[in-house]
Amino acid sequence: MKNFINWDINFSIKIFAFTASVYVLSIMLFFNRILSFPYIFFSFFNVFFFCSCITYFNKKWKSVSKNRFERKVFITALMIAILVIILQSLFFYNTTGTLFSPTASDEYGYHENALFLSDNYKAGNFNLHNLTYDWNFSDLGYPFFVSLVYFFVPSVLFLRIIQAILFSFLGVLAYRIAKYCTEEKSARLSAMLVVFYPIFLWNIGSVLKETVMLFLILLSIYLLYKLLLEKQKIKSAIFLFLVIIILFSFRTSIAGLLLIVILSSLISNKANKKLWPLVIGISLLGIILFFLISSGEIETVQRKIQNRITNFESRGSLINDRGQNFANKISKPISLMTVILAPFPSFVNIPVQSNIYGIHEKWFYSGGLFIWNAIALFTLIGIYLLLRRNLRKAIPLLMFSFGYWYIIAIAGFASSTRFQIPSMPIAFIFAAIGLQNTKKSWLKYWYLYLFLFIFVILIWNYFQLRGRGII
Repeated sequence: MKNFINWDINFSIKIFAFTASVYVLSIMLFFNRILSFPYIFFSFFNVFFFCSCITYFNKKWKSVSKNRFERKVFITALMIAILVIILQSLFFYNTTGTLFSPTASDEYGYHENALFLSDNYKAGNFNLHNLTYDWNFSDLGYPFFVSLVYFFVPSVLFLRIIQAILFSFLGVLAYRIAKYCTEEKSARLSAMLVVFYPIFLWNIGSVLKETVMLFLILLSIYLLYKLLLEKQKIKSAIFLFLVIIILFSFRTSIAGLLLIVILSSLISNKANKKLWPLVIGISLLGIILFFLISSGEIETVQRKIQNRITNFESRGSLINDRGQNFANKISKPISLMTVILAPFPSFVNIPVQSNIYGIHEKWFYSGGLFIWNAIALFTLIGIYLLLRRNLRKAIPLLMFSFGYWYIIAIAGFASSTRFQIPSMPIAFIFAAIGLQNTKKSWLKYWYLYLFLFIFVILIWNYFQLRGRGII
């Protein structure tokens, strides 16, 4: 065991040094376009917090029993999440005078729709068909969830506490999923990577669907493993079916992809031939729902994209013809090759992307993305090890990840953090496997990777500026 990599203080220092190197070079290259000190400090703090927690708890929880480990992960995650909610709320109120983020305009839409539904519930009107007749089914899930919370306690803070509880289950689910296809030490590291990841923590305090959607994704994959490998198959199948239906109301493409993953996993498992009638029934229903819903969702997405294009065109004085960003410049094959490594941190100040508060969402993600980029090499190693050593048990994880990465790469969203979030918990399982099963002698290749990636991030931020004619 001593010959393999362990996430200790020396490993954390390397990630922190990687982050510092990028910022030092960025200040030298983009000195008049770099973000102000508070955002850079926040990015450093995210990296420091994450690495410190992994280093400390990786050692502290090493010898605790499995049941105690799950309890500790859940309680620790919940305590941190509540602290984040308090600090975030203070920041939001100081910045906007409300409890809403200054960066996510979607929050107001979800909030208002949920209030509309909850007010109708209180008035005795529970006819969802009439209340939501002009809504897409793929946009209904999260407002409906929020409306149920508001029906009992009409408070944004209470909603965030509920989301904090769901978030706390993510670590437990990641741990249990990882145990099905890898050893205990990698499974434990998977849980820690998930619960301490800054981007997941940041999204808890937003009225956005990501936290609930992550819970549903991991829950569906966990139920699939129970269906494949444990005895209570009918019970697991019923719950899995319900979760997939719910997911269709959050993001159709993910629910459709998970249906394909479920079918492929069941068919590939020889011990489950008796379940094929159930498999066929679920697949037919899923295919029907997918085609009924996806057409409307595609039109909605296209309409939103067209509106954004129109907005940008109306501000042509600020954007030149060289394109909006680097992601639009690279071809789809390159996007496919880099989708596992992306997104990359953005830390240059681009006025055209700012809202009325002069703040952009991606600035709060940069610290988490430095972490993501730093350990992405181990994600690739983990995928390779699963393909080579434990392919059959890893089929659900590999199919979901490859399928989702392919979807967002082809759609042109590989560089979008919010579109990458659904794949991140599974990617952290791969990274944990890669980390815990890579020999220390291979660290020299990781150092080379970090060195080269410094220039990848700098080039990305250069094109962020050049694509808008700023430099």
